[in-house]
Amino acid sequence: MMLVKIQKKKEIIYKFVGVPRLWTDELDRLNDTDEKKALLKKIAKASLSKAEQNFEVILDKVYYGQLIIDGGQKYTLGSSEYKYNAMQLHLSTRSLKTLAKEKVKDVEVTDKELVDVYEEILSVVNKYFELYDISKFRQKLNEGLELFKELPIHNVYESNKIKQFGKFEVLNRILIGLHASSMTTDLKVLGIKTKLGQMQVKGGIKLSPDAKLIYQSPTGIFSRAVRVKDLG
Repeated sequence: MMLVKIQKKKEIIYKFVGVPRLWTDELDRLNDTDEKKALLKKIAKASLSKAEQNFEVILDKVYYGQLIIDGGQKYTLGSSEYKYNAMQLHLSTRSLKTLAKEKVKDVEVTDKELVDVYEEILSVVNKYFELYDISKFRQKLNEGLELFKELPIHNVYESNKIKQFGKFEVLNRILIGLHASSMTTDLKVLGIKTKLGQMQVKGGIKLSPDAKLIYQSPTGIFSRAVRVKDLG
């Protein structure tokens, strides 16, 4: 990937552009800086719309997995169009104990306890997980609360297949979709058609001028942040 700065009439846009695989080897072989710049510009020009042709390449190589903080969003790059959540979901000890009851025999759990966990997840997501406005995930999780309340506590099986999802199953799936990773999960039971965690920005990911690219050492001990507007 590369990062380009697009000058429009009234605004400046920073946007990631994918580099087709057939060009990556060619770029790696080029030692001449001018030739490399010319090829990068050719690739970007072919990927950008007519309204985005006034541009410059400000970062010629951006790796998959690059960590980015942009306003209330913290994510890694899966591609020029896919974001992977990098925010950690922290729940109270009470909620964690409720979730743990699924694995413990002869321990009762009530519908209210599981609804409380769902509501706590919503509270955290509504406050911190701005990234999940993609595909209206936050809105749909809130709307799904009433459907969740109607579910049984455990999965209902028929012929060794799940006939109806239970509250425990759905909560576990939500936690998978909110995990800081590339994992996604099916939540059609809550009326969510797109897999939770599958965050695609069609047309390419755009950054604000104050967005930060975070570079970390392999151990994670050392890191530095570079603001996009300081790149050019």
